Amino acid sequence: MKSSLLLFIFLPALINGHGCKGCVPLDMLTFDKMVNSFQFSLVKFDTAHPYGDKHEQFSFLAVDASPVENLLVGDVGIKDYGEPENVDLAERFAIRKNEWPAVLLFRRDSDGSLEHFRYRGHQFTSEAIKSFIKQHTGIVMAVSGTHEEFETLADQVFKVKEKKWPEILQQMKEKAGNITEPEEKKKADEYVNTMSNLMDKGQLWLKNEIQSTKQQMNAGHVKELERKRLRDKYNILKTFGSHAPPRIRDEL
Repeated sequence: MKSSLLLFIFLPALINGHGCKGCVPLDMLTFDKMVNSFQFSLVKFDTAHPYGDKHEQFSFLAVDASPVENLLVGDVGIKDYGEPENVDLAERFAIRKNEWPAVLLFRRDSDGSLEHFRYRGHQFTSEAIKSFIKQHTGIVMAVSGTHEEFETLADQVFKVKEKKWPEILQQMKEKAGNITEPEEKKKADEYVNTMSNLMDKGQLWLKNEIQSTKQQMNAGHVKELERKRLRDKYNILKTFGSHAPPRIRDEL
């Protein structure tokens, strides 16, 4: 109840904070109040005006984390020139400027004590940080645009012989035929279309499609809604390619 009330109070900031939809902007006045109100808090320390791939990946994560009630996603914007902002917060957690963006995960234990873990992964991607969150909290977040049942089938494609592929496609079609909810139906159709194209056009098609989708997704002029559609499509392609031959996996 307490965390829900705080989220209501900070809702305008949560929606628009620092160009990160789903992030709550934090400073010296709000940091402890917010972090101590949630069981888990994921906080990014970065420049006051963040941009680029890492900020975008964190923004993707914030959207995917929004349904998780006991996880706060926060953003500390640091300004170390003119009138400094949040420099003291960065110093408190020993975060140097050359380490921005730095991501810390805070966990409030049953006795009320707070401990934190720093993300030190080699890849700064939403999926890598999700694995880090799962490791320390047990929270499993869905990958944007994917469907659990179809993920299981797509994951099997390159684990079986090609003569088994028609069976996988048939299972996908049957499952898709039972889905009525529009958004879930869109996801299901994407799996079916990907499987059909893979069977008709071959592995080279999958490699080219992954490469093309990545390029479109990372293009600077793409609008947010289209970027999300491309990211969802890429996440599905990534599952199909996760056990593919190296020449395809290298594109992931």
